[in-house]
Amino acid sequence: MSKTDRFLQITMAAMGAVLLLVSLAVIAGGALAGSRDAFIEVTEVKREFVGGRSRIRLEAVNRGDVAAASIIVTGSAPSGQIATTTLDYVPGKSRRAATLSFAGDLADTPVKLEATGWIDP
Repeated sequence: MSKTDRFLQITMAAMGAVLLLVSLAVIAGGALAGSRDAFIEVTEVKREFVGGRSRIRLEAVNRGDVAAASIIVTGSAPSGQIATTTLDYVPGKSRRAATLSFAGDLADTPVKLEATGWIDP
């Protein structure tokens, strides 16, 4: 066996060992780090008046590490109108879009948006 072949064998073995150790470190770090429960934050993205109704486009962001399912999103207008929608599934650290619809023109009236409940899938 030549010195070049031996050098290549040692280099490849060292690279394999480094890759193995880095992989184990990533796995151990994920296992030791605690996961945060789902937390859904709802924000308004766009508002428009169409066909006699105010449509509010919203985005639900899961700030937690754990997924949430059957998320109930509620919008409350000062006039007492309430609109709800249900999002099927929002994985951890992701977002989903939805739309709420209210009768009449809300113009720039503030609407309270919140996720009022969800289940752990």
